[in-house]
Amino acid sequence: YRNIPASGAAQIEVRFKEVSSSTDNSLADIPGHFTTLTRAISTGSPVNFRIAYPAGNGETLGPGYVIKALFDKSLGAGISESEFLDEFSIYLASTESGQPTNAVLQDRSDYSIVSNETASDDALSFKLPNLYNGDPAFLHHLRIVHLRGGITLSDTRLFLAPPGALPDRDGDLLPDFWELFYGLDANNGDGVHGAQGDFDGDGTTNIQEYLAVTNPIASDIVDFPIRGIATQPDGTRILTFPVHPNRSYRIKYSSDLLHWFDAGVPFTVLADEAAYQWLDDGMATTPEPWNAERRFYQLEISIPAAP
Repeated sequence: YRNIPASGAAQIEVRFKEVSSSTDNSLADIPGHFTTLTRAISTGSPVNFRIAYPAGNGETLGPGYVIKALFDKSLGAGISESEFLDEFSIYLASTESGQPTNAVLQDRSDYSIVSNETASDDALSFKLPNLYNGDPAFLHHLRIVHLRGGITLSDTRLFLAPPGALPDRDGDLLPDFWELFYGLDANNGDGVHGAQGDFDGDGTTNIQEYLAVTNPIASDIVDFPIRGIATQPDGTRILTFPVHPNRSYRIKYSSDLLHWFDAGVPFTVLADEAAYQWLDDGMATTPEPWNAERRFYQLEISIPAAP
């Protein structure tokens, strides 16, 4: 945030735009095809509230790292520790285009107050869980908030999680971060919340949705996972299917649905591709000839081993 006065009243104006909106911000909402929201706020606080650990953005923080937010000792004066802790909220979220999405409130029973962290400050501490989601370049969003009456104090950090095992507290092969992102119960490995469950009722299990990077709470799967098979004039075949980083893919083939063979070795990709094309020209599909009259295919998707 910029241009916020150190104290006194301030006005925040947010303007929502669409593709058809004007680029002339001097226009009113109707002629400019905008929607403008305005809020009056009070700025400034005698309490210096900030996240001290980590000190900046972009650090790699492993499970067990102790997050600390520092604040003036006067903030907790005259209130019990349990009441004080209830005024704090710690959120961990994913980031898309630098913005937090699907923020998850962390259990307040894991918060603690550290007295006399510095000569003038106490601190709120919280031990990070394992947040690795298979992508070492993924930015996690941390926000710590203190709310009392109409006054909100907050600070944020962006950080990375080191590669390691994907946390799965209920042992259903669906990692915690994925279940929490979509609102599945990370402590329940049975029924519609488990690997073999089908939360959205589209005929695709939760574990298949996770491996294919699809939405388990939206019934929108069509031709899962191979989207098309096209036979070329020379008899070769092109398979079309979506691919994503942090997944390993391998084609299997058969002529009788009983005996299956690997078509080459597993492969990975560096970027998302909605219509990846894999060519069956006979080079990787032996011992059966590539121009057999009947050919069935399977797409095997797995998670690459952690580095």
